[in-house]
Amino acid sequence: MIRNALVHNSSSFNISAGCVNVNYKHKKTNFSIKISSEILEDFYTAIVMYIKGDMGQGNYFLGIMRSIYANVLAGIRGFSDEFGSTLEKPSSDIKIKPHVRQIFSNPPYEISDGIVCIDIPEKNLQKWEGIDFYISYNGDDFLIPMEALSEDLSIAECDFINNWKREGYFPHVKTP
Repeated sequence: MIRNALVHNSSSFNISAGCVNVNYKHKKTNFSIKISSEILEDFYTAIVMYIKGDMGQGNYFLGIMRSIYANVLAGIRGFSDEFGSTLEKPSSDIKIKPHVRQIFSNPPYEISDGIVCIDIPEKNLQKWEGIDFYISYNGDDFLIPMEALSEDLSIAECDFINNWKREGYFPHVKTP
């Protein structure tokens, strides 16, 4: 919509007070969006992440995309196109904090009765920070976000193996 406005109807596009506004009519359909410039940057980030593909297509990538998409939706103050004025909500699956993440390489962990328990020292994080645990297990590499763990830092072994095998090359992991 933004591209179409810029190319075909540039007078319908304006930026004011930190918001991008598009409002035009084409073939009896009203097209409009009002989005903050900051949220538009998040949208661009998602596009670049998708195009680069260096995070693979697994649950880690999807969790970050869900988080960014939820932020984008929250920052849109008005929307309308040929499909209506409602945008699809992200699934309720795990949302991974996308901005600052600490990676713990090969933290101590224990597997007992089908449960993987990760043992790390207490960390005080800001609400926007996240932690990932990089674990080599049975010849495979896994990147488990804190958001996938229960309060006691545990996860079912089958979820660990089936959902968190590392795909792609990002985030970069330094191993000892």
